[in-house]
Amino acid sequence: MVHGYYQHDWALMFGMIAALVTSGSVTLLAFIYRRRSTATARARAQA
Repeated sequence: MVHGYYQHDWALMFGMIAALVTSGSVTLLAFIYRRRSTATARARAQA
């Protein structure tokens, strides 16, 4: 992002921001899914 700002290349900067947002959201969703599936597995094991 910083490189795009210094070079005044707005397409590069916005592309890097978009990539950061999308990969960050995928990582967050994977973390949430893993937490839910682990909690569900524990609940099933206790039942």
